[in-house]
Amino acid sequence: MKRIITVFIFCLPFLVFSQEQEIIDLYNQAEQYNKQENYKQAAITYELVLNKFKNTFGKSHEYYVRLINILARVYKNMGDYQKALPLYLEALESTENKLGKEHPDYGIQLNELANLYDNMGKYQEALNLYIEALENTEDTLGKSHPYYGTYLTNLATLYERIGEYQKALPLLLEALENTGNALGKSHPDYGNRLNNLASLYKSLGDYRKALTLYQGALENIENALGKTHSSYGTILSNLALLYESMGDYKNALPLFLEALEIRKNTLGTSHPSYGISLNNLALLYQSMNDYQNALPLYQKALVNTKHAFSKSHPNYGSILNNLANLYSAMGGYQKALPLVLEALEIRKNTLGTSHPSYGISLNSLADIYINMGDYQKALPLYLETLENAKNTLGKLHPNYASYLSNLAFLYQIMGDYEKVLPLLIEFDLNIQNQIEQNFSFLNEKNKEAFIKNEVSNSLNVFSHFNYISDNSYLESVVLATNNILTSKGLLLNASKNILSQLESLNDEELNEKILQFRAQKAFINNQLQLPLDKLAKNFNVQKENLEALESELIKLYSSNYGEDLNYVKDWKQTKLKDNELAIEFTYFDIYDKTWTDSTMYVAYLYKNGWKTPKVINLFEEKQLKNYISSSTSPKKLYKTRGSKGKNVNTTAVADSIYKLVWKPLEKFTKNTKTIYYSPDGLLHKISFAALPNEENKLLGEVYELNQMGNTADIRKFDNEPNLTDALLIGGIDYTYLPEDNQQIIEEKQFSILDSEQLLGSENNKRSTSSGSWSYLKGTQQEIDRIKELLPSSKVLNGKEATETTFKSLSGNSPSILHIATHGYFFPDLEKKKDKRILDEEKPYVYAENPLLRSGLILANANYAWKHGNNPYEEDDGILTALEISNLDLKKTDIVILSACETGLGDIPSSEGVYGLQRAFKIAGVNTIIMSLWEVPDEETAEFMNLFYTKWKAINDPKKAFKEAQSTMMKKYRDNPEKWAAFVLFE
Repeated sequence: MKRIITVFIFCLPFLVFSQEQEIIDLYNQAEQYNKQENYKQAAITYELVLNKFKNTFGKSHEYYVRLINILARVYKNMGDYQKALPLYLEALESTENKLGKEHPDYGIQLNELANLYDNMGKYQEALNLYIEALENTEDTLGKSHPYYGTYLTNLATLYERIGEYQKALPLLLEALENTGNALGKSHPDYGNRLNNLASLYKSLGDYRKALTLYQGALENIENALGKTHSSYGTILSNLALLYESMGDYKNALPLFLEALEIRKNTLGTSHPSYGISLNNLALLYQSMNDYQNALPLYQKALVNTKHAFSKSHPNYGSILNNLANLYSAMGGYQKALPLVLEALEIRKNTLGTSHPSYGISLNSLADIYINMGDYQKALPLYLETLENAKNTLGKLHPNYASYLSNLAFLYQIMGDYEKVLPLLIEFDLNIQNQIEQNFSFLNEKNKEAFIKNEVSNSLNVFSHFNYISDNSYLESVVLATNNILTSKGLLLNASKNILSQLESLNDEELNEKILQFRAQKAFINNQLQLPLDKLAKNFNVQKENLEALESELIKLYSSNYGEDLNYVKDWKQTKLKDNELAIEFTYFDIYDKTWTDSTMYVAYLYKNGWKTPKVINLFEEKQLKNYISSSTSPKKLYKTRGSKGKNVNTTAVADSIYKLVWKPLEKFTKNTKTIYYSPDGLLHKISFAALPNEENKLLGEVYELNQMGNTADIRKFDNEPNLTDALLIGGIDYTYLPEDNQQIIEEKQFSILDSEQLLGSENNKRSTSSGSWSYLKGTQQEIDRIKELLPSSKVLNGKEATETTFKSLSGNSPSILHIATHGYFFPDLEKKKDKRILDEEKPYVYAENPLLRSGLILANANYAWKHGNNPYEEDDGILTALEISNLDLKKTDIVILSACETGLGDIPSSEGVYGLQRAFKIAGVNTIIMSLWEVPDEETAEFMNLFYTKWKAINDPKKAFKEAQSTMMKKYRDNPEKWAAFVLFE
């Protein structure tokens, strides 16, 4: 028979105390402290209540047990487990004697004691009690009672802690359903269930489900308990751990800091949860290579955990292990070794050798032995680690991939290459699965962090292995080629496909969400261009709303195109024609028993009919960097042996670059005319067409060179631009003086830029000291000439060529977009990092986002360029690459950027150049003509005239570009600075 239970925890009928008002008052005061999470004062006051109650009513009174439970729980919440234990034991014994083991109160006492043992790390004792409590509650209260959901959760959480994930999952799912039905989805217990389930999915490596659940849990707890409650801090910390696992350190850091502060304020610095927060924050700093911040946090966490638990607690072992990893990363192997051995022993004794945490310690110990050069000790540890992860986590878990990689690298160091390849093949499958899973739900910012911290190096493991094994394993060469094709532009392609694919569904409600997203993103982009003190008051809220909307769109994208999503490329699927050659350049850091500061560039080549691609080892990055930095101008950089000049006997830099980059490839290029190539790293700065071969012929004369972002995209974008649908922008008036506001202008005479930093023409730099952009007369002449060739084209010039007008093209842009104006790019100099904090009024110079540090100058821009912003206009005239990236320009087939240095930008990993070219690509444009350096007005106009004349004649822009370049090349053979800057990029 099921009986109704009286909830006794934190609840006492006041009628009992009618004889003792003092006890009533003390109890109410203790309750208030408890609700405020002021556990120290609550414990002191409850102790007074308990003593006075015992003296007044005796220990046999039924409410004495309830008071014991209240005080025990407070001690547990404080982390003082030694004081809580005898109270719980006394309460259990008393309940058994008075009510018997079949009473629901006995099940409650079992659960309370089990939870304490769980917190103390006594997992076997806790497990037996949890199971008994669950059985008791099912028999006495039934499965629909909320207590049953609570006990399911406790048992499942323990299973997760001891590595029994498959046992935990169905229990947590049942508990969530129970709590939703019994208490409602707005109850804080439901939020805690969401958090528990999210943590399990994180442990299982299912980050998509974990992220959604954590976000739901946060929202629930915020609404039910507020953002200062300790439960809110717990979920924040867990969400931060998830972001860290996905490589998103930027999102994780503020969450860890907020969680630490909440726990400090609510629980105090002696609570074990505070120690956990210290450890988590230290772990993040370590991942960010900020060892100086990590070290004291680990040390404080150790002291906290030792006092809260003991040195034999598994939490203590975790912190020891993390500290050992830190010392090892800092080169302190002798400090690290005893710590990791102690951690391994603690985990073995408390969790067992089949727990994933034991595998983590094995891996850490092996890492230290490798760093110490003791490979024979490391090998069996790595093998045992891998077996542990396979059995506890499964082969698709990210940790399993890490252990595969570690073992493969050890075999590489030992020269046992035959054992390396099968490990790397398995590793590659795991990484591909991670990409597929994470890209199906992560927003752009999260994807970028995931690629940067988790994927980039992983996709290069085959290139590194091929290098050290002298390219002797053909299967590895194939996989390396496919990985290069997969990794190049991975984020770019994933980002630009989402909106365009969703728009193609022609769903009215969906299109409205997309419009909202673009509008919200435009607002955020505009705000990012302002100094901190001028940001909108609700800026952070708006950012959160944008991210939520983006996540919603990504879910819709995955649900509609999930089966079609395939980010992994295959070189055999590329649309190469016979006798055409594709070249993929890539680079990676060299590992020689330790990571070196050497970065190696290699080329992977493939053709139709080849069984496998070919690999050519090229040069170290520092060699190319020396050549580029030794030349102060394109004229000096690309001077050839036959060029006229005073120093004819001096070796030309271009010849040296040719020997590094191209000469090693010529055994495969000699019989080929058409070559598609995709540069990487510093090679983005090189004009391949201007490099001379040993016969002193320029490569642009010998080959038909086609520059690609990724050769996997050959003939993917074959739409021919429409010559009758062109927009020409040039002859722009940059000046702006708002009427009746001269006084304001005079009062704000500060400049965002120092005059020497301006990226306009050389004349502009020499003649301008106030930081303004000068009128470019040649651009008006340029678009006038094009207008004559293309009479149906539209023109924007003078004051009409505004940023607002340009943005209005979104969704209805022309097939051809020709832009002749100033462009700018500011590199992300490490020495400028402090200025990002001190000089926030200079966003275009010091912005962290490279798409804010590059852009185009349009009408009226000088006011904002000098004063930080233009409060008198809707847009300020400075069109950043970030703003361009938010536009819908997919109807535009080609953009011609007749502006200086429009090919410049940051070059992070394999994502290409972060600048104007990337912005237009994200916006949907497939073909871009740009320049690598400033070309004089006269030659720019000449090139553009040739290009459009030939295009009109043959109706093929790519061939027209090559013919125009060839004509200029012959005319200015000794002056490559006048023609070689122009690049057609697909």
